[in-house]
Amino acid sequence: MRIVKLVARDVLRLTAVEIEPSGNVVTLGGRNGAGKSAVLDSIALALGGKRATPEVPIRRGAKRAEVVLDLGDLVVERVITQGGDRLIVKGADGQPVRSPQAALDRIVGAIAFDPLSFARMPAREQAETLRALVGLDTSGLDAERERVFAERTQVNRDGQALRARVDAMPHHDDAPEAEVSVAALAEELDRRGKIAVQNERLRREEQQAVEVADRQGIEVQRLTDELATARRRLAEADAQAKLAMDATVGLVDPDVSGLLAQIAGAEAANRKGRENAAHKGATAELETARATSQALTTRLDVIDAAKRVALVAAKFPVPGLGIDPDGAVVFGGLPFAQASSAEKLRTSVAMACAANPELRVFFVRDGSLLDADGLRLIAEMAAQHDAQVWIEDARTTSSEAVIIEDGHVAGFVDEPAPAMPSPSDGSGLDIWGST
Repeated sequence: MRIVKLVARDVLRLTAVEIEPSGNVVTLGGRNGAGKSAVLDSIALALGGKRATPEVPIRRGAKRAEVVLDLGDLVVERVITQGGDRLIVKGADGQPVRSPQAALDRIVGAIAFDPLSFARMPAREQAETLRALVGLDTSGLDAERERVFAERTQVNRDGQALRARVDAMPHHDDAPEAEVSVAALAEELDRRGKIAVQNERLRREEQQAVEVADRQGIEVQRLTDELATARRRLAEADAQAKLAMDATVGLVDPDVSGLLAQIAGAEAANRKGRENAAHKGATAELETARATSQALTTRLDVIDAAKRVALVAAKFPVPGLGIDPDGAVVFGGLPFAQASSAEKLRTSVAMACAANPELRVFFVRDGSLLDADGLRLIAEMAAQHDAQVWIEDARTTSSEAVIIEDGHVAGFVDEPAPAMPSPSDGSGLDIWGST
């Protein structure tokens, strides 16, 4: 649909305007302040209702503002008074449409009135608008990626702390694999000490036996009359001495010097072993953190790949237009902000057409800022997409332009406005009260 006829009375600066546009481009000319912008605002007001109505829509001195838009398949009639807003939308058969504003909202997109607004949007808003237009929703993937990225960041931060802790830990190449038992060494020392005590006792017994034998020999010399007895005692003493001497043959005192050294060094060795065990555990923990980080990195790669697949599958309205994996709008692989003026213009118009498949009526309010190539490009895009573009251009000298002078179309003769039905006329129409 497009505008077949516009009638506006007492809207903003307009006194009375009637325009029956032809072709795809409607150029509004005239001096600044003559009412060119008010023509576009009256169209927006008629279609958009409250969200497109300025604070003071009625021309100063008038009691009400009226706009009638003939869209071919629909006729929109809106009257604004000090008491409120009345809207009637009729179909091609002349029958009123129920819930008229909702019907208009369905055919008027967010960027319908100003296609060039896309090029002026902040980068984030551009991306959101383009995603909504092509039905590309990666919010789930984006949320998952943000969660995984945050988790990996924490794992890497913990891994760095582990790495610093491992590096600060002592490690001994000469430490034993297992701890040496100091208790076992002490037990062995006690056993060997008992043997040494026993050996000393036997040696004292040997010495005593030898001394007795010596005394008995002297006694034999002195006591001849007791020689027999002495000899017997000597024989007995010799026998006892021999037994004692036999008992001491082959005795070897145990070497405890090395054992004492082992006891002294065992605790130092055990300390090294414990430190090595702690180092080994921290190293294993660090390896686990590295594996976790790698797994999360792999998950990020999977998410990014899924986003790339979704982006490749999306059907964008202009060849070369797209969204990169970081979510920014690109054109020809470069940021959209770096596109040429012509590319931005072409893209913006194509976006507006794609977003408004039913009502292709667009405004270019700053037409005076466009050069001849820009105006020609808009005309080509309008023809290509079968759209109707209304352009404000104070510079125009075209004979086909609609010239606005002091709230009128130049040469237009005002006629009385048709009366709008009131809520009490019994028509049953869906009429708005105050909005």
